[in-house]
Order: sequence, then structure tokens, then C-alpha cells
Amino acid sequence: MDKRHLHVKIGLPDTHLPRVAMEQNANIVVMGALARNRVMPPDIGSTAESVFESLPCDVLVIKSPLAS
Repeated sequence: MDKRHLHVKIGLPDTHLPRVAMEQNANIVVMGALARNRVMPPDIGSTAESVFESLPCDVLVIKSPLAS
């Protein structure tokens, strides 16, 4: 992976991810989810759901094998 496309931030994902996505003019954000709650479509957890709603681009959520 090209390190220019890797961003590590400390803090709340729904605050940092949208900001970095806008700064980088991202077309897509890829993130993992543990799927602890079942509010949104199955397999999307509360953190992923909150980030999903605030991102200005497409989102690919990958279910963790630990979620089962």
C-alpha cells in the first residue's frame, strides 16, 4: 500500500473520517465493522453506521470474521 493513502488518526471515527475524506478528495472509504448491533442492514455496527451517514463519498464496509 502506498503510504500516501494511509491515514492514522486518534479520536472518534465519525469526526476524523469525513474530514480526511474531504481533505483527500476521496472517492471511497474502506472500513471494517464488527456488526455488534443490527440497526442498519445486517453486518453494519453502530460506529460504521454513524460514519456512513457523515461521509461525503462512497463507503465499502467489510465485515470482520470476528463478528460471527
